[in-house]
Amino acid sequence: TQLTEKEMLEELLLFIENLTYNCRFITHHTVSANLNADKFLDKKQYIINVLKNEIENADFELLEKIRSNKRTL
Repeated sequence: TQLTEKEMLEELLLFIENLTYNCRFITHHTVSANLNADKFLDKKQYIINVLKNEIENADFELLEKIRSNKRTL
């Protein structure tokens, strides 16, 4: 069963909260902010805050529409 848009954000949040490696991080899961980071740990708390805000306030119908228009993930 495919995850909903909200479930995908919740999964990503759980992953980010537990990631402790200072890696290059790239994602396109939100439309409200650029979460890409070359030094992930420097931006980790910001990313967590944005994801929590998205989970609470996102327009999930819009996110579903955007995803349905993509040819690949």
